[in-house]
Amino acid sequence: MLKRTVLFILLSAGLYGMKAQQTIPFRITKHNNIIVKTLVNKKDSLDLMFQIAMKDYSISPDSKRKAGHLIFNKEEISDNNTVEIGKIIQENVRFFDNQLTGHEADGKIGTGIFEGKAFKIDYDNNQFVIYDKMPDLKDYQPINIILDHEGFYLAADNILEDDQQQEAYFVLQSGFSGAILYSNEFTEKTTT
Repeated sequence: MLKRTVLFILLSAGLYGMKAQQTIPFRITKHNNIIVKTLVNKKDSLDLMFQIAMKDYSISPDSKRKAGHLIFNKEEISDNNTVEIGKIIQENVRFFDNQLTGHEADGKIGTGIFEGKAFKIDYDNNQFVIYDKMPDLKDYQPINIILDHEGFYLAADNILEDDQQQEAYFVLQSGFSGAILYSNEFTEKTTT
């Protein structure tokens, strides 16, 4: 049986890095977005929304707190930044500029902070738990996840009119406030 408090994801084949379990606190907004407090380049304090469908970071044009110490090139990319989240320091971080984000957020944080590690999203305690090796999963049911272009996809069967069954792929999207969003291709193919 799935427990509602946790979502484990293995982000790469090799596990390396941390010597012990670590946590990153977060808060949930009234729009159900996960907000993580960050310090960028030791100067800019930002609230970033966790986005499971991306690897890097981004800054929103609507942010309340400005990231004055990020230098963007013509392509609206800023490389070689440092991000501190609690006791975790990540170097050589890439930020994209002018990307929309959720309510109450200055930008987005992707899964790069967890690269090469297993992590759990613990909604009951408002924290990410990061593991250096896979924890015991005996009470959890595995779900096949496909990684494609930094997005994690689930395959699911959809029952359509006339009891037709059609497989579709759904991206895990931690910043989407709706229930399910179908691709245009799937919708055009299956509706009249």
